[in-house]
This record gives sequence, C-alpha cells and structure tokens, in this order.
Amino acid sequence: MGDIHLAAGDLTEAETAYRASHAAGWDPQPGLALLQLEQGQAEAAFSALERSLVGNGWPTLQRRGMVLATLAKVAARTNRLERAKEVIAELESQPQRWPMASIRALSAEAKAELFIREDRPTEAVRELQTACSRWSEVGSPVNVADARLALAALLIQLGDRSGAELELGTALALAKKVDSSRLTRRCEELKGLVVGTQKIAMGGA
Repeated sequence: MGDIHLAAGDLTEAETAYRASHAAGWDPQPGLALLQLEQGQAEAAFSALERSLVGNGWPTLQRRGMVLATLAKVAARTNRLERAKEVIAELESQPQRWPMASIRALSAEAKAELFIREDRPTEAVRELQTACSRWSEVGSPVNVADARLALAALLIQLGDRSGAELELGTALALAKKVDSSRLTRRCEELKGLVVGTQKIAMGGA
C-alpha cells in the first residue's frame, strides 16, 4: 500500500502505510527511503538504507538487492560518489545473484546519477535509456514514467528539446494511465521548462 500511495503522489498515506509495515515487523525499505527522497529528505533516506543493510532478518535479506540498488542511487544524489561506486560494483560483480530486471533498472538509474555528478551527461543518458527498457521489461509503468522524466530533465539541460518532448509525451501518457497526480505534476513542470528554453532560443519571442 505504501508503494501504491507513493506512486500516486499520496505522500501522507504512503508514510502511514510504511510506518504500519515497520510496526508489523517488516522492513519498509526501500520504499520508505524513496518516500523520503520525494519529500526532499535525501540524507535521511541514505541513513535509513544503510541501517536496513545491517539487519539480517528475512525481509532484509530477501530485498537486499533492491535496497543496495536504491542506496547507490541515493548515495550518488547526496554526493557520496565513492559509496555509490562501491555499491554499484557489488551489484555488478554478482549478476547471477541479482538477475532481476528491476534491480538492473535501479542500478542503471544509480549510474546515471553518478555520471551526472561527474559531468558525463552522454553516459548518463545511456543509463537512463537502459533503465527505461528494464522497467518496461518488468511491466512497471510508474517506474518507466519516472525514468523517462529523469531522462527528459537531462535532455532539457543538454538543449535537446525534441528528445525531451518525446520523453515527456510518453511519460504523460503513462501518468494518465496510472492516474498519478505526482507524475502528471512533474510532467507539467518539465513541459514548462521546455517552453522556457524554446523561448530563450527564439530570443524571448
């Protein structure tokens, strides 16, 4: 339920569900950390994921790959680049242990975050494209939309308005399909940036 509410953008309900999960004895990670990221609490998300990895209960071990991949993404976003590289290396050194497309998608997103901070935008674009493909394999429209929005934001920064508009069009269609106000809102924000860069390119016309 926490994941469903988070996908829809119902952050209060998502937090309530994750807390109930924890109270029932289940590790709510990585969902709770993703919620904290959405709330602008990246440092709290990083600490929570690191704590989660210390546990040895079945819920933690069963989801270790997902927690590691999410940790790599959050570590990169909080400029802990060496930690991000360390976690990515761990995941990639044992592909047979974590063959799931979802973990590979998260790893690709983590690498994209890392490359962005290392000023390697072309490689970041490639990783986000990989993430889109992997999430499509899983059949997760919410995650596909999130990855496409991240790709669109990067393409806007690179001045590729046409590419950004293409990604936004697909992301918006997915947002409407799953009825997510969060995704729809983000699409509209990025569309505004595309329009803004277009006006600048045309001399403010």
